[in-house]
Parts: sequence; C-alpha cells; structure tokens
Amino acid sequence: MLLMLFGASLLVLSACGGSSSTQPVPETSPPAPEQTPFEVRVAILNSELAPLDSTLPGPATDDLLPLSRLAAARVIGMGEATHGTREFFHLKHKIFRWLVEEHGATVFAIESDIAEGYFLDQYVQTGEGDLESMMLERMHYWTWYTEEVRDLIQWMADYNAANPDAEPLRYIGIDCQTVGMQPEAMMELINVASPELSEQVEAAISPLDVGMYEAWPFYQEMPQQEYDQIRAQLLDLQATLAANRDELVAGATLQDYHMLMYLLKSLIDGHRSTFDDFNVPDLQPRSEARERCMTDNVQLIEDLAGPGVRVGLWAHNGHVAATPYFQGWPTMGSHLREELGNEYQVIGFSFSHGDFMAQRSGVGLLQQSIPLPPLPGSITELLHAADSEQYILDVGGIPGSQLLDWLRESQLFLFVGSVFDPAHDIQNYYYDVTLSPMFDAIIHIDESTAAVPLPMP
Repeated sequence: MLLMLFGASLLVLSACGGSSSTQPVPETSPPAPEQTPFEVRVAILNSELAPLDSTLPGPATDDLLPLSRLAAARVIGMGEATHGTREFFHLKHKIFRWLVEEHGATVFAIESDIAEGYFLDQYVQTGEGDLESMMLERMHYWTWYTEEVRDLIQWMADYNAANPDAEPLRYIGIDCQTVGMQPEAMMELINVASPELSEQVEAAISPLDVGMYEAWPFYQEMPQQEYDQIRAQLLDLQATLAANRDELVAGATLQDYHMLMYLLKSLIDGHRSTFDDFNVPDLQPRSEARERCMTDNVQLIEDLAGPGVRVGLWAHNGHVAATPYFQGWPTMGSHLREELGNEYQVIGFSFSHGDFMAQRSGVGLLQQSIPLPPLPGSITELLHAADSEQYILDVGGIPGSQLLDWLRESQLFLFVGSVFDPAHDIQNYYYDVTLSPMFDAIIHIDESTAAVPLPMP
C-alpha cells in the first residue's frame, strides 16, 4: 500500500513539474505570417524614400540632396499631379531656387504663353511695375495666377537685383496654344531693331492683334480662306526677318533677334492651334502638335538665353513625363528624352487626397477635393502607405527588387488636369502608367492643399 501511494505521489510531482529530473518545456511563438506582395513593396519603399523636412521654399535645401543625381542635367522637368496644389508649387519654387544657387540653372521655363513670358521676364529683369497687376493683365491661364507663382517670380526679380554681376535669371514661356499678345511684344522689339521694317511687320501681324479673351470667338467664326491667308502672311514675314537678320542684330542684340523670331513662331503656332480647336475634332493630332511645339520651344531656349544654359521646366506631369501618354501619343518629355538623353531628367509629383484648385465644366474655378482611400492596387495606394507623408523617391536609383519590377509594369496612378468633376467616378482620374521610366524621381505629398488664387480687383 505504501509503495502504491509513493508511486502515485511521484506521478503527481512529475505532472506538476516538481521533479528535479524533468526540464521545463520551452514556449514557442507561432510563425510570423508571410508578407503580402503589397507589404513587401511598402517595406522596400520605406527603405528607399527620403523624407522632406519642408515643402516651403527657402534657404534650407539639404532635404533636396536625394535629387542631386538629376540636378546635373541640362533640363530638369518638374511635373504636377494637379494644376492647383499649393505644395507642388512651393516645392517647384524650392527646387528651382536650389538649382539656381547650387547647380547653375538660370532659366525658369513654364507651360504658358510665350508673349506672357516675354512681359513677365521684363519684370524679372527690372523689378519695375506692379507684379500682381501684370500677372492679371498678361496671364492666359488661371493656373499660374496664384500667390505661389507670384512669390517665385518675385524671388527671381530679387535675385537678379541682388546679383547684378551674375548671369540673369530668365522667365520664359514655352506653350503654343494662344494668340493675342505677340503683336504688342513684337512691335516693341522691331521698333528698336529696325524701324524701317515696322510697317511691314505690323501689316502682317495686325489681323491677330486681338485681345486675350477675344481670340476664341474670333477664331470660332474664322473661315478656312481667312486662316490660310493670315498664315501665308506670317510665313512670308518669317522669311523676311530671317533675310534681314544682320540688320536686326545690329540694331538691337542677337538675343533680341531670337526673341523676335520666337514670338513670331509663337504667333504662327498659336494661329494653327486656336483654329484647330474649332476645326479638328480629333484630339490626337492637336495633342501631338502641341507636344512637338513645346519640345521645339524648349530646344530654342539656348538661342534666347545663351549656349549651355540650364533650365528648370515647369508643366503638368503628363507633359514632362519621359514616356508617351497612356494612349501612346508622344509627350514633350518623351521627345526631350529621345533628343537630349540623360541631359533631360524629370521629377513627377504625386498626392493621395486633399484639396486643390480646378475648373468644373459649366461652373468655373473651384476648390475641389479627393478623399481617402486611394484606389486599391494603384501606385497612389502604395505611396500613401509609406511611413512618411512627404518624401522623395529616386525612382532611377531603386535597386533591383519586387518594387522596381512592379513600377516597370503598367499600374494606375492618380493625377488631375485643369478640369475636375466630383460627380464622375474617381477611377476616371487614375491613368495606366509605367512609373519607371516615366519619371526619374517622384515627390509624394500625401495631402494636397489648394493653391491660393490672387484676388481679382
């Protein structure tokens, strides 16, 4: 009986771990769940991104150092995922200032009317006049009539005033969709360079000496015969001015001659573009003509500002992209990449949600908004999932990885043009893109705030 009790006691002690001869059983954690492909991409993104300290322009630019690889190029494209985001505009001011002060850039080129650029460049060179009044009078596009662009132009004028011995900064338009102000600018130049040719120049260009806002109704009623006649006059004038180059240069300067020819080219291009708006229903040929024209104008900047000039180029993401549009149509950026190679580098801009300025058809300019969450499976969803809310991603510097492979495939990416309608499905504003090599770098600002339009008097 005693033996049976002793044996039972040993069993109890053993079961309770009380026996000195038994070792405790170690606890084991359950295996970690395998990461999803999305989580892997986010982890790589977090390891590669460079947070931005601030979007505001100013002397502190160390956070832009991840863009140094791009800054050595002759032309640096700077995009925007909306035409009305305050942070995008501030950052492009910040980047251009950095390009000027650290990398020798001297030209700010923008998706705007060439004659508009001519008049605003006069302010940049002299600082004379009231800048806001000049912007109201001269700017064709509402997109640039903002506090942010005003501050950039003022900084350029202040820089020139403070650095009289340095190469002056220049403000140059490169778009080709408008007429109205070229005749005034051309007459200013020809009256100095060759008063003897003034009457001939005025006769050729006077049919297009229409107000900025009168051009569209003017072209809406224009018959083909009148269009052809005006175009022939402009081409004849182009040949005449080219034949009188030496005289025109002697009367002014070589750069003034090039500006005169640049304005005339703009008038010829704007004449075609505005007429086509009412007579060519297919968007593709109009788009391709515009992108080719803007490319040529960027290439002509050396004539206007000197050989070897370095350019900060401001336009929408779609225009500066180094690859064609999703329909396969060429972009300005794809032409520049083909023609300049690595001397053209491009920074795309991205956002996930927030406010911005845009037109609504039939209503006008409004503050618009896109809420969270981003579209599942999109590039925008990936960029939103990063640990940082504002950062640079050097797309061209990402090492071989699942993230890079994914960015080299067609994915959906959010960007808005000048028109937005919240009644439309948000998927309409996501486009199929291959982010690499579309952009050499991306700057992501997770929440957009609206640019601030200047007040109308």
